[in-house]
Amino acid sequence: MDKKEIMTKMTRKKSLEQRLREMKSKQVVNKELYDRLVDFYNGYDYNGADLEKEFDKDIKKEIGEMSNINQVMIDKFVEFIDNTVSKYYNNDDIEGFDEKLDEMEKAGIFLTKIIEASKLKNVTIKLQYGKCINCFGYELSRNVEINIEGNIGESLGAFMNSGKIQVYGVAGWACGDHMNNGEIIVYGNVNDGVGYFLGGGRIKVMGNAEGRTAEGMSGGELIINRNAKGRIGHLASGGIVRINGNDAIQLSDKIAKEPTGVKKGSEGLPHLVYKNISKANFRVYHKDKLIYPE
Repeated sequence: MDKKEIMTKMTRKKSLEQRLREMKSKQVVNKELYDRLVDFYNGYDYNGADLEKEFDKDIKKEIGEMSNINQVMIDKFVEFIDNTVSKYYNNDDIEGFDEKLDEMEKAGIFLTKIIEASKLKNVTIKLQYGKCINCFGYELSRNVEINIEGNIGESLGAFMNSGKIQVYGVAGWACGDHMNNGEIIVYGNVNDGVGYFLGGGRIKVMGNAEGRTAEGMSGGELIINRNAKGRIGHLASGGIVRINGNDAIQLSDKIAKEPTGVKKGSEGLPHLVYKNISKANFRVYHKDKLIYPE
């Protein structure tokens, strides 16, 4: 590519970025809708996973039409959510632990529903206290690309069905928990449990996986660009795992198995009994070399 082509390409990119800034500068916040969202969030008594379906229904009932939500509205609401969960950032007290987890789940699910209800195809959110936001991307079922600038908490993309989430930071425990479809890319490390019961879609981690990897996985693809530091594939029955780091791989001894009951061991303690899973199709590659099955 010669100098003229490079300059032309740079000019086009600059022009596109300028147009995007101009479009955003013309957007305004619908204050009435924003206030309703905040009031509903503050007043909603979310108390655990059993209420997630009701939560979704109640948002639509109370808020109504949200398709006119723009990026400026999302920016403002993200700032509100970020500030709301900031009180948990350095708070590891056992007292009030359940309430803390409920608030962190509520924050992630609510934010996902707001983005999903909009007509935006590409959304960027900036988080200072993102590690305190759990379940972001929960049941995401629209083809939208979401870029997260900052870290994010547990269960990113849990039960996700569509769309693409990119995290320019670290993701917490159980990234891709029971994910069905779509794509997650994490440009930092992920904590324990990445690909937990992954059923479909694609997860790519540019850093390390810090704990168990692909536990219970039955489909999809999981790529760890560096090292997986825990056991791989415990109770997995399908899907492809690719590890590209230099460290040795620790495969679980329970790949392609499922528990069928409990029996007493020789020392009198209960032990799980396993059987082989028929038609298991689980594959693990280390630097493009197939290591399971051998």
